[in-house]
Amino acid sequence: MTGQMTRSFARWVLFLFLWATPLAAYVRILGFGDVPSQRRDFLDIRYSLHELTAPGQRNAQDQVIITPASSPVAAIEAAMKSWSSIETSLIQFGSLRPTSETNYARDGTLLVSFADTPSNRSIVQGAVAVTLLFSNVRGELTDTDIVFNPTLTFSTTLENNTFDIQSVATHELGHALGLDHSGIVGATMFPVVARGSNALATLGADDIAFATDVYPNPVHSSLFAALTGTIRLTTGQGVRRALVTAIDPATNTLVGGITDESGNYRIGKVPPGRYFVYTEPLDGPTEIGNLGRAGNGANISFHTDFLGGRLTPQRITLLAGQTAQADIAVANGLPVLNIEGGAAARFPQPPGSFVGGVIEPADRYQVAIYGRGLDRPEIIEKSLSILGAGVELISGTLRRDRTRFSDGSEFPTLIFVVDTLETLPEGMVNVVLSTDSETVVFSGGLKVRRSVPQPSVSPGGVVSAASYLPRAVSPGEIISIFGETLGPESGAAGVNPLTGWPTTMASDVAVIVGGVPAPLFFVSGRQINAQLPFEMAGRPEAPVVVWHKQTASAPVIVSIADTNPGLFTYPSGAAIVVNQPAQTLNGPANPAPRGTIVTLYGTGPGLVNPPLQTGQLAGGDGSLSGTARGVSAVIGGVPATVAFTGMAPGFTGLWQLNVWIPAQIAPGPAVPISVNVAGTPTQPGVTISVQ
Repeated sequence: MTGQMTRSFARWVLFLFLWATPLAAYVRILGFGDVPSQRRDFLDIRYSLHELTAPGQRNAQDQVIITPASSPVAAIEAAMKSWSSIETSLIQFGSLRPTSETNYARDGTLLVSFADTPSNRSIVQGAVAVTLLFSNVRGELTDTDIVFNPTLTFSTTLENNTFDIQSVATHELGHALGLDHSGIVGATMFPVVARGSNALATLGADDIAFATDVYPNPVHSSLFAALTGTIRLTTGQGVRRALVTAIDPATNTLVGGITDESGNYRIGKVPPGRYFVYTEPLDGPTEIGNLGRAGNGANISFHTDFLGGRLTPQRITLLAGQTAQADIAVANGLPVLNIEGGAAARFPQPPGSFVGGVIEPADRYQVAIYGRGLDRPEIIEKSLSILGAGVELISGTLRRDRTRFSDGSEFPTLIFVVDTLETLPEGMVNVVLSTDSETVVFSGGLKVRRSVPQPSVSPGGVVSAASYLPRAVSPGEIISIFGETLGPESGAAGVNPLTGWPTTMASDVAVIVGGVPAPLFFVSGRQINAQLPFEMAGRPEAPVVVWHKQTASAPVIVSIADTNPGLFTYPSGAAIVVNQPAQTLNGPANPAPRGTIVTLYGTGPGLVNPPLQTGQLAGGDGSLSGTARGVSAVIGGVPATVAFTGMAPGFTGLWQLNVWIPAQIAPGPAVPISVNVAGTPTQPGVTISVQ
């Protein structure tokens, strides 16, 4: 097989002034004195996004930075949600805020920028993106700006020759939390990102273990084990900066770390299980140059080996709340074999970019691995094996080829076919290559994910949550979106229980309207309730895109109107009304007396005064936000006086009307009621009970 690939590394720059402390677990970012870095604001990390970040954004040479069909805000918020959704960790990212800042600066503002400026170009150079880290003398990260390379093209639709925004953002946020690159290919923190792939957008066990260990949720602290040990040469010397990986082949759980200068390591917060433990040099796929101080002085002159020996590897049992020790002795000398990259594609397609492969259950894949020494004649089919559950190598499929890259380098390549079982656990599996003299491992080279159906918004499926009328929606209105596979079938609330504000990401669901994240009240497989952003005011139309688990729906264009009033009702058509001053729900058993005030609830009156932010809870007392346009009401065919019309205090997008019941109307259990805002009426057929 011949092909070309360009490697793209996500880099960072360190400006750290730290005190000395022992090396901790995982591959963490180290400052001076080998001190691991971590955040002090991990309970509420607030990033700002340059305000001109939008689909279709171009650089100074008029080249596209963000493709027109993309949803960059949703992708970045989804990346933040990935880290915030780790139940065993207390990490929490707040919603993105707009900013006019374009360049990184040590100013305490956490910035995400795609802006094309000389400063940004200078810092990213050839990287896909860069995270610039600043810390105080205690080693606490105080500023962590993320700059995307403005000379590259990014998307959220996995278009050819583009980098996935969510994958890159998830990776860079890991750096912002204090995490260095991983030696596990399927981990989000692996240093190479492929074009047209979103593999890094899903956190692996290695990424999650870091978050759990460094920013633990105390409720879950006793659920994990720890693994410690020493990697030594057979001569007794400790191996400096050796990669250490543990894999439970029953669950496809991979967790890794790196040794200190004496060859000691500790990996905390490992899920309980029975693990193989092995060590390998930092010579590729992850190399010394991919790490910061964590890779300084790494010894790469030793052979990969397992606990118990490579020919008779032993599994070690890790129990919750306990620490196990795994010491490994390795042979000195430069390895002859090395797997430096690999890929997978559904059979019979040839694998593409060699940055690991994503596989799904119940399918067949063609796998390719390349690297030093893979053309040696002693390598036969029996030299290959899969370490992990649910993947079977198909006998008789091994063949040899060579892979050429755009930098002119060329490597021997092995190609073979595997079947995946329906029971394939999510996680990662290893490709292992053994000869009589050496063993090498492609750690986490096959990442297991279950496919997610593309969300589909029904034609005309974006309507007022109150009226369901097929007409234009309005800014600030509560809308309902109908379709298929929009979110979790069981449904989930989108309101933050601490603040009461609706979130812009719930259960891996986001809605983007005209490039702006919509606050979510409720998400499910067939219906989403959200607020149409106020930012849509003045636009004649806007695209609506639903995201579910990194998969975006096709855009649906909705018309925007100044107002789209609707009243919330029961299925019978009776309005949801509170009788004043008795504070009882209106109905045939509790009709409203004529000459009294009732409170109705709806949505869609348009802009309000004073204005509210998208998602904001309306204030009460002296900060009431009234409707900006004229409102009138008719009850039983008689004009009714509107005592108040504005947003309901303590709610988002909920319209409240206090209306007098005319004394001269005929009473009844179902008296017609209609409200009009600037010439647009509420839905027909709404009634109220009058005494």
